[in-house]
Amino acid sequence: MIDVTEYVQDECYITSLIMSRCELLLPQSDVISVQSIYDIDTSRPHTMSVGSIKFRGRLLPVYALSSELTLLLKIPDKHAQCALVKYRDGEYFLLCEGVSNYQTNQISFHDLPVCMKTDTMPLTHLALYKLGDNTEQLGMMTNGDALYYSLLNQLEVRHE
Repeated sequence: MIDVTEYVQDECYITSLIMSRCELLLPQSDVISVQSIYDIDTSRPHTMSVGSIKFRGRLLPVYALSSELTLLLKIPDKHAQCALVKYRDGEYFLLCEGVSNYQTNQISFHDLPVCMKTDTMPLTHLALYKLGDNTEQLGMMTNGDALYYSLLNQLEVRHE
């Protein structure tokens, strides 16, 4: 097990976002709110988003990711929630199938394998924990900034 204090910033909880057969874990402080998929306005999408949601008077993009963490242009089946994720310069929504929280002391954090360490992958660590039925679960640790800049990189690549 490794020390991930710098990544979870003394968080007591980690938020899990399930999407397209993959689980992303973020510090709970990076996830501000969860909205319904029915709040999405698909007629006013931002670049490469599936739509937008008006939140606190601002229109924010809603992004959908594949299990490879690449941008999707359509809302995937089973995605019924939108997590509002903050990053250094703002906020964005991320479509997911489900959202839950775990205490950090229930999670064993591990370094990423070499094959998962790339400049474009927003992952910081792997996380192993047990569900209520004692089944082991593997999640991928990231944060709002790393995830946003990965999305931004994909946007730039698609527009070149």
